[in-house]
Order: sequence, then structure tokens, then C-alpha cells
Amino acid sequence: MFHKLRNAMLWFNLSVTGAVIAAAFVAIYWSTSSKVSSDIDSKLKSLPTIEFSLGEDGITEHVEVEVSDSLSPIGSIVVQTSEMFSLDIDSNGGIVAVHSTFGLSDHVYELAAREALNQKNGRSPISWQGRQWRYTIAQMKLDNNVPYKRATPSVEASHKITFLDVTESYASLTRLRTTLLSVGGAVLIVLFLISYGFANRAVRPIRDAWVKQKQFVSDASHELKTPLSILNANMGVLLENRQETIESQLKWLDYMQRGIDRMTYLIHDLLRLARLEDRHHQPHLRSLDLSLIASDVLAPFEAAAAQKQIAFSHSIAAGILLKGDEEEIRQLLLILLDNAVKYANEGGQINFTLTQIKSQIQIEIANTGPGISAEDLPHVFDRFYRADASRKHEDGSFGLGLAIAKSIIEQAGGRITVRSQAGAWTTFTCTFG
Repeated sequence: MFHKLRNAMLWFNLSVTGAVIAAAFVAIYWSTSSKVSSDIDSKLKSLPTIEFSLGEDGITEHVEVEVSDSLSPIGSIVVQTSEMFSLDIDSNGGIVAVHSTFGLSDHVYELAAREALNQKNGRSPISWQGRQWRYTIAQMKLDNNVPYKRATPSVEASHKITFLDVTESYASLTRLRTTLLSVGGAVLIVLFLISYGFANRAVRPIRDAWVKQKQFVSDASHELKTPLSILNANMGVLLENRQETIESQLKWLDYMQRGIDRMTYLIHDLLRLARLEDRHHQPHLRSLDLSLIASDVLAPFEAAAAQKQIAFSHSIAAGILLKGDEEEIRQLLLILLDNAVKYANEGGQINFTLTQIKSQIQIEIANTGPGISAEDLPHVFDRFYRADASRKHEDGSFGLGLAIAKSIIEQAGGRITVRSQAGAWTTFTCTFG
């Protein structure tokens, strides 16, 4: 179940993030490709030329113009660069004039013109001479007022085909595409590893909560089963002796009462724990004199410690104020002191300390005794957890006290910690502020 949940979270995260990355890379490539294509079109549509005409005196006059698709006057010579050339062709596709710095044979230029005329789509490059070329085919118009003499005056050029070498531009786009695909693949791999780790971390609290819930149901059922078994057994005895008087059956009724009290105590603790852990629970906060509350709670435990010959010492600073729920704070102290007296060894020692350093209030309750092992220490605040399973039910508790204490102190904005050493001191520390 949790593997499916983790995988669902993982693939959802990868899908969403991958789609965002892919969209960003496509936008980058499209923007760059559009810019390159725009630059190519701009070069093809704005080629520098020199137009010449013969005057009446026979002197050639030169005027610089820009050749466009709509006007390419006959008798113009394109000023070539190393990346372009142009061909003047007649209506039959034959070459009338060549304007090129490449110095290739007429046959090669004829092949270029033929391929351009066959394709008739200047947006798509053609491969020629191991390079890629974009081209435009522009219609040429003759100005009748301008006399023009050719080597073959009977042939007039009808179109001009201008070729532009775009090999490097398209190679740059190919490199960009390869880079984006490589980077995208690497990012997805890294993202997968990161998402896998985060998915595991996200599922872990859910899995732990589910395990704890199962354990809680199991433990609560077990705890309720014992008093119910007692009730059932004693009820059977009473039913078998119906002729007996109530007074003669008081022993069995007493056992039943103990079982009822035990269930009542357990249910009371469970309801209290559920109330404390409810995020909508609002404690009755007010300013409390923690020093007076601690002194009041300590009194009965001093007598209980004396019965076990335990030395009970305390140090309570006066006038310590705390904002909290008085009933819950008293319950916290009762749980921790009861725990200290219960597990302190006979003839041992209990120390209670209440101090305040600046705005931080600290309660420390320490007792000698068997201590808590390192294996058990992380679980002491778990519900129904008892470090010594052999003593379970011996003292009438269910292992809910420390879980309740932790919930109380967390509701008050504090924290509780424990440190212990087997056969030595066990110390619970509550910190507020």
C-alpha cells in the first residue's frame, strides 16, 4: 500500500516537473529558432546591391539600392559576401548571370538553380556542396528607360535566386537541441533521485502513523480484554450460585467492580489523550503561578516516597509564572512524580527542580532505580509502551501516562526529554519558553 502511494507521489512529481522543464526547453528552442530564422530572412530580403545604367555619354553611373522580393532591377550586381551568392535566370530556368565569389563551374550553379526551382520553398534549406543553404526567388522587372547591353541581348533574366549559407546557423540549432535534450535527461535523472528521496520521506510519517494506529488498536483491545474476561468469569460464578445471597457473593462482586474500574480508568485516559491530540483542542490558557502549583502537587508524593524509604528533595524557585491550562499542568506534574515514585528503587532518591533562566522555565524530575535501557529510551512516550513487560498491570497502569504528559507539554508550547542510564539515574526534563 505504501509502495503504491510512494510511486504515485513520485510519478506525479516527475510528470508535473518534467512537463514544466520540457515546456521551458521547448520555449527556449522555439525562441532561438525563430530568432535564427528571422535573421536569415532579414539577410535574404535586404541584400546590398549596386545598380548601374549607361548614360548618353557612355559613362556608367552607380547607385546603391536594396533588393527586395518585389523589386530586383536588371543590371544589378550583388555585392557578395563569403556566405552568399545569387543567380539571374531566364523564364526557362537557364542561368543568365552569376554573382558569386566562390568560383565554381557553371554546371554546379545550374544544379543549385534546378534544385531551388524544383523545391520552390525557400523556408526549407537545401543541401549542396556539403553545406546547407536557404534561398529566395525574386521576380525581376526591367526599367525600359534604362538601356542595358548583355553578351546575349536576346535573353532577358526573369528571376533572381539568392542563396545564403545557413550551415553554421542550423548547426548551432542542432547543438542547442542536443544540449537541451542532454541537460533535460540529466535533470530528469537528478529529479527522479531527489523525488524518490522526498517521496520516501513523505510516506514515512504516514506509514509510522498507520503502524502506530494498528498497534494502538491491538494494545487497547488487549487492555480491555483483561477486565472483560474478569467480568465474564465472575458473572458466570454468580449465575451458577443464584440461590446464594448477595452478601455471600461479595468477593465476586468486588472482582467485577475492579474490572469495571479498570476499564473506566483506561477509557478515561484514552479520551484524555484523544482530546489532547485533537488539533482543534483549545486549552484554557491563563497566567499561572507554577511555583505554588508545584509545591501543592509535591505534598502527597513526599508521603508516598517516605513509605518506600526514598529520599525526596526539591528545589522550587519562587514566583515563576507560566501561561497555560492549570488542570493540564497539574496532570503533567502528577504523571511525572507518580512515575518517579513508582520506579525509584527502595531506599533510593528523587530530586525535583523548578528553575527559570531569563524566559525559559525548566522542570526536572530525577530518580534512582533500574533505569531505562538504550533500546527502550526512544519509545518511552509511545502509547501502551512498557519497558518492563513482566511488570505490566502490576501497578495498575497502562503505559499511557507519559504519552499524555508529552501531549500536555506540546500543547503548552514546550518540550519534554528523557535521559537514563541502566541501574542509575533517570531524568525527565520539561522546558517551556
